[in-house]
Amino acid sequence: MREIIIISRCLRVKKNNAQEQMGAFHFKGVYSGHAIKKIYLGIKRGQEVVMNEEYLLHIQLFTVREGSLTGKIMRLKNLNDCFAKD
Repeated sequence: MREIIIISRCLRVKKNNAQEQMGAFHFKGVYSGHAIKKIYLGIKRGQEVVMNEEYLLHIQLFTVREGSLTGKIMRLKNLNDCFAKD
């Protein structure tokens, strides 16, 4: 099982069914020699993801193909919650 941790902004959230949603996340970089432009991740029920918010994501990878990475979110944290409010 391949797992990675990334920081990314949610671009879109689409409901697949009552149990799971799919999120599109912004990413520009390289993973394992492949240029990546977008990440598509399964979002489990109970995981709250809001469009245009930035997240620290621990993800399980499924595939890397044609500039896209797919997987599922194992854990996430909104970056706004990572820093104390002044």
